[in-house]
Amino acid sequence: MTDGADSTKQYKTEKEMKITKIALASIALACFSSLSASAKNEVKTAYIFGFASSFNDSTVYFTDVQKVDSAYFTRKNKFLVSRENYSYQLRDYLEQKGAGNRTCIVMFDFNQKKAEKKWNKLYARYIQKPKAKKAKNGQQMNDAPSPYQVKTINSTDFHFSSVQPNDEEVEEVKVKKAKKAKKEKRRKGAKTE
Repeated sequence: MTDGADSTKQYKTEKEMKITKIALASIALACFSSLSASAKNEVKTAYIFGFASSFNDSTVYFTDVQKVDSAYFTRKNKFLVSRENYSYQLRDYLEQKGAGNRTCIVMFDFNQKKAEKKWNKLYARYIQKPKAKKAKNGQQMNDAPSPYQVKTINSTDFHFSSVQPNDEEVEEVKVKKAKKAKKEKRRKGAKTE
């Protein structure tokens, strides 16, 4: 009789383990669905400026700090969604003006003063003159001009327009979170075994 009682006990523990695994999986699924719901983007006002440079010449371009009313950001990281499209806007504008093959970047902040501070720091880096060198005879050489030709683009000439995120970017965030949840689930499963 002990063999039958042991097998019944073992069957119950296996069944309880399956129920526990199903319960944990459903809890993980509920957590994941709440994470994907929070993966939506928020619309905020941002202050954006652009910078364009080329490896082939010494001319660099700066846009003014511009207010973009409806810029999309990820909730968790406050990361500018579709940021490459803002860079493409500047690149396309420069190509129309005859200054093609530029590497363009955009920088932003939610605070106008902080954005202007970033602009000033980057701008100062490119207008800075190289340090004066002493000649071999000990005399001070004349100040050399800045190695860059800096041009600013006024907001009347060029203005960033807000970019709405496409469905692929929203889906990409969901897929990344799903992969992360799946990986964590595997890791937790390996610890319990």
